[in-house]
Amino acid sequence: MSAVADTIDEFASDPEMVAMFVNNANELLEQIETDLVAIEKVAETDRVSVVNRIFR
Repeated sequence: MSAVADTIDEFASDPEMVAMFVNNANELLEQIETDLVAIEKVAETDRVSVVNRIFR
């Protein structure tokens, strides 16, 4: 097995790490959703900073 596969297996076998990953992913997705809505509402000059925040 490759080193990457070993790392994935190790990560997946740790419920605390998986829970932290899922929690962080959900928080990031919520922020992206908020930012996508904001793109429609902010002035054109502010859109660049919102788009940059989404793709950081």
